[in-house]
Amino acid sequence: MLDVDSLNAQPFADKATERGVRAIASVNLHPQYITDPEGDRVSVVLPIDEYRELLEDLEDLAVVAERREQSSVSTAELEASLKADGIL
Repeated sequence: MLDVDSLNAQPFADKATERGVRAIASVNLHPQYITDPEGDRVSVVLPIDEYRELLEDLEDLAVVAERREQSSVSTAELEASLKADGIL
């Protein structure tokens, strides 16, 4: 599992919520590290399914960031609107 404190989440700080970053961090990853001759980690290899899941989570966070300033509608308002349109 990723250590949330080790994430460089600064680019997302103004747009994503801490909860969103923690959601990505909770993805169960199984990284393999490629090291240089000194043993320092220089690259990461992830199973493709984990990589795709991580990309999907990042895309979801981008959508959340884009919509953060949009107004919301309560459940009661949504239900009333759907009833008025004959959907419910």
